[in-house]
Amino acid sequence: MRSGYVYKKCLLKKSFLFISNFEMKHYFKFIAVLLLFSLFNSNLSAAMFPSADPPVYLNILDKDFPLFKDSDEKVLYIDFELLTTNVSKLRIIDQNGVLKFQDDVSKNKVDSIYEIDYSTFDAGIYRLELHTYTGKILNAQIDIH
Repeated sequence: MRSGYVYKKCLLKKSFLFISNFEMKHYFKFIAVLLLFSLFNSNLSAAMFPSADPPVYLNILDKDFPLFKDSDEKVLYIDFELLTTNVSKLRIIDQNGVLKFQDDVSKNKVDSIYEIDYSTFDAGIYRLELHTYTGKILNAQIDIH
């Protein structure tokens, strides 16, 4: 009975642990090709079948401060370093006067870039306000459609 146990143990060693260098190289090549194919295939399927979300387009109509947009990521960027005054509060108000977003930006660094994700906003015209410590309000008007 003991010899059967030793025989099984030797079979396991030969089949799983002792793979030749030649077999190992082909094994890794196969895994690399499989990985590349799966990455390419996932990108291809994403391009062929886009998500069901409707596209969101944004136009910057008017602005008192540097405001940049990334249409692909649906993000607005405010570069605080390019502003001439320090800002205390940021507000986004829709065309009906309803406050949609507000943030205390006084704790942000002066040289930081603030990101606003506008992908969740409904279509319409929005006013983006930056309130300064001097009481001045810098405005930007954006149109999301």
